[in-house]
Order: sequence, then C-alpha cells, then structure tokens
Amino acid sequence: MTDTPEHPVLRLCVLQYPGALHSSAVGLADLFACAQQVRAELGMAKTPAVQLDTVTGVDQGAAPAVVFVPPLAGLPVPDAQALAPMIAALRRWHADGAMLVAVCSGAWLIAMAGLLQGRRATVHWDHAMALAAYYPKVQVVPHEVLVDEGDVVTSSGTQAWQTVGLAVLAHFFGASLAMETHGLLTVPERTEPLPPSPFQPRLDHGHAAVLKVQLWLQDNRAMGVTLDEMAACAGLEPRTFLRRFHASTGLKPTEYCQQLRIARACHLLETSQRNVDQIASSVGYQDVGALLARTSCG
Repeated sequence: MTDTPEHPVLRLCVLQYPGALHSSAVGLADLFACAQQVRAELGMAKTPAVQLDTVTGVDQGAAPAVVFVPPLAGLPVPDAQALAPMIAALRRWHADGAMLVAVCSGAWLIAMAGLLQGRRATVHWDHAMALAAYYPKVQVVPHEVLVDEGDVVTSSGTQAWQTVGLAVLAHFFGASLAMETHGLLTVPERTEPLPPSPFQPRLDHGHAAVLKVQLWLQDNRAMGVTLDEMAACAGLEPRTFLRRFHASTGLKPTEYCQQLRIARACHLLETSQRNVDQIASSVGYQDVGALLARTSCG
C-alpha cells in the first residue's frame, strides 16, 4: 500500500559536518529501516512514512521535523569557524520548528548555536567538563542517558544513536512502534543512568589560565605531566601557578591529576568490559591495589 497525500512523509535528517563520527548515521539508518518494516507489519499505513536524509549547512528548503547531530570523532573542542554554516543552519531549522537531537557529543554544535543556554544537557563524561567550562549557563548532567527538553534532546554514551532514535519514534508514533523496532535491533539499549563522576572539579572560579590547564589535563588524562608543563600551559611561573591553581580548585596540581585519573578509572569500571588490571594500567597505575585503595568504585 502506498502512502497518500493525507498521510505525508515525516522527514528526519542527519547533519553532515567536518569532524563528525559517521557510525551513528549508519546506526540511525538501520534503526529507521527497521521502523519502516515494523510500521508495515503493524498496519500503520495511516501514519506518516519515515524518510531519513542527510543535510549540510548549505541546504535550503523546508525545515525537517527532526535533525540528528552526530557525535564528534575526537575529543578536541570543535572549531566554531569551520562549523559556522552548520551552526547557522541549526538555528534556522530550530526557529522553523525542527526538533534538534544530539547524539552524545553532537551537543557541542547545539551549544555553539546558543540553544542550550539555561537548559539541562547530557554528554559523555569525556566531554562533560569542557562543555560545562565553555558554556557555564548549560547544566551538564553526564550521568543521564537522555535529556529531553522538548525541542532539543541530548544523549550520552557510545550507543546514544539508538537511544535518541527510539525516543524520536516514541514521540511521533507512540511507544508500541518504538518497542517493536527495538526488538529487531541487535544492540542492547542502555536505559539506566550512569553514576555521576566521583570527581566534580570546580570550574566556576573565574581564572582563565587555571581553567585552560584543567581542560588540557582532561584532554590528556592527566598522564605523565609535570608541574613545569602545567605552568607553561598556564603561561605562569611554577610558584605562581601552584598558588593560583590551589586557590582556584582547592587542590594541589598533583592531587588534582590523581583525582582525574581515579574518576576515569571509576568510569571505566562502570561502563567498559576491561578488567581491573587493564583499567589500572590505562590510567597510569601499575599497582592495582594502589588504585583500588583510592577509589570506592572497585
């Protein structure tokens, strides 16, 4: 049976942009293909058909119903200048009524468009600190699986494309189609919230040089860095840096690095399939006992 004009196509789009991770687009394509199959099997011909396209910042025309923003392929803060056309397009589509849906670190682009100000948003732990630092008016909650603000949806985790895809199906078609579609997928859905990071560093101290070092340490996992390197990153003499860092964060640089590494270990213990020895080594502890003695998550 073909769709009639009285039952139009629901146009969903995945934003293409430089530096995007493309695997989520593939996952979403599979998910909505499954949804089309389920729609037919359930006799839902009177509901809109689902069409998934890709769009770029230069695309014109009517706004899609939903724009999915894929995650970043890496950890560095995205280049706002390179992404200017996409950011402008997100603002335009949102103003025209599109729902913007971030797949994990795709939340960066929505934040850069100014559309997360004063809202709650979730993102993977690796990006949470930097996002909160660059956008202090965004309440970042990385332990949440999905945060639905109605017109803007954010998500967290390596399989976030599935979480948001099913949420969009439930929003437009109801829970039955979403549940039946989930049954055809081979990837188990994560619905329980992750525990918050055991380390919540101060980011609102107002010292730009110290914040620069905090973000640098977050990016390199605080592994193998020296006081002189941290001071150089801040552009300060070591003694001055030590004093300002402690006053801003409440911790000595060595204590701060240790807390970051422990928080990373706890996150991996909770979410990965690695064993304790592998996790300890990955965060710079050769002695597993020394790591476990410093954490309550093991």
